[in-house]
Amino acid sequence: MVRNVGLVLQRLKRTAGQRETGPRCREKEDGMTPSGGLIVLLTIVTSTTCTQNIVEVIGQVGHSTILPNAAKKKDVTWRFGTTEQNIDQLLLLTLKGMNTVGESMKGRVSFASGNRSLVITKLEKKDFGFYTCEGKDNTPTIKYRLYEATVRPSPGTLLVASTSLTLSCDVNPLPKDSTMTFEWYSPQKEKMEKTSKTLKVPFVTWRHNGVWTCVVVLKNTRAEITVSVAVGDIVAPASETIYTSVSSMFFTLPCTTTLELSWFSQLKLQGGHWSFRPFLGKGDAQKIVSLSVGSPVKWETQQDSGLKNWTIGQGELKQQLSIQKNKVREEDAGFYTCELYFSDGVRLNRTVRVEVLKVISSHGSTVQEGQDLNLTCTLGHNLAAGLYVEWVPPGKSSRGKLNSSLHKALLSIPNPTMEDKGSWKCKLRNNQAELISAELKLTIVKSPVNVWLLVSVCGAVVAFFLLFFLIVMLIRRNKQRALFRRRRQKTKYCCCKHPQPKAFHRT
Repeated sequence: MVRNVGLVLQRLKRTAGQRETGPRCREKEDGMTPSGGLIVLLTIVTSTTCTQNIVEVIGQVGHSTILPNAAKKKDVTWRFGTTEQNIDQLLLLTLKGMNTVGESMKGRVSFASGNRSLVITKLEKKDFGFYTCEGKDNTPTIKYRLYEATVRPSPGTLLVASTSLTLSCDVNPLPKDSTMTFEWYSPQKEKMEKTSKTLKVPFVTWRHNGVWTCVVVLKNTRAEITVSVAVGDIVAPASETIYTSVSSMFFTLPCTTTLELSWFSQLKLQGGHWSFRPFLGKGDAQKIVSLSVGSPVKWETQQDSGLKNWTIGQGELKQQLSIQKNKVREEDAGFYTCELYFSDGVRLNRTVRVEVLKVISSHGSTVQEGQDLNLTCTLGHNLAAGLYVEWVPPGKSSRGKLNSSLHKALLSIPNPTMEDKGSWKCKLRNNQAELISAELKLTIVKSPVNVWLLVSVCGAVVAFFLLFFLIVMLIRRNKQRALFRRRRQKTKYCCCKHPQPKAFHRT
């Protein structure tokens, strides 16, 4: 009887160190039929050894996972099996610092640094199943169950903005008697309010383009399951208002897509264009340039398309649909829209507002010295809240000392002098940051003499000299006549009935 008990204890020790240890164990040994007392002893030992919890771990195909070394031993053996009763594939063995790697997952399994936890990289479908960690010195064998989790997007991983998206986080197979909770995170790392396995986004935008994360919480362990969703959309510009000035050489209209345009062909892209509408304009917007949808996707560049003052991308377009306006004018202020439209009626567009800053002089750029002058820095309308202007006078001007008036849109310059000539700069600022500036080159000239006064004076002088000359001439003529009369003697002749030949006769 004692000998039989000793044999049973030896067999139980060997059984406790083997990989079959788990929730289910054999209650009989081959070649041995214990008596009633031995049956009780065997049942107690096996029930204590075999009824242990399975460590549950969740992983994802293509990702890495770690099975923790719960035994905390240095010399361990890791095995794998597709079923709980058949865990016999050697994965990794360490004995006295020497590691041995099995053939089934060679190149994808290793020990975690600092302990003997099992690290599996690039998980495959066949890797999901049961694992055991066996230690020496009769250490209980730890059993693991690796579950596969996936995130399924509907209608698919590629969709156009403004449509709906449904994400479902599934664990296969479902752990028994386990309570799982779910957390969802957007591509912007924002936690969603939904805590169920299914998440629905009714209206997707460019912010929903990227990697979505479902965190599965199972028995205080967290597993991050991800899926990439490609949303075709136009990225919102950093600012919806662009400030430029008539002093600028150009301004750029931004338009960037979340995906390359070649992907948009799968979303049934039909066309696109840039258009312009002035602030006070009525009717349809003016089309600037249109998109040629083909292979490759590019801008249409006809000679009569009015692109003389525009710089557009040449050749195949990727994600940048931005264009550049050259030679900025006051008339360029308005709304510019970048739009893409699809065959199913979906239209994507982004609109930017362009404000043109200018400096207006009440008397033009050339002013007479001493003539009062008003300079106005304007966008064509009242400045919005938070915007203000700052004037920078020329370096030699003494107006820089008037700090109070240099922060008003209307700047008065009474009695300007030659020191005030030069470049007057107006800066548009917002919260101490300069948005744009405009300049006016002011020319000061000496005040000319009154033309009409000069003409009158000259006319009076000429009239005086003419009158003086006329008087002198008349006086001289009268003197000459008087002198001539004195010098001329007149001969008197008699009148006879019978005239005599010319001679001297006595009277």
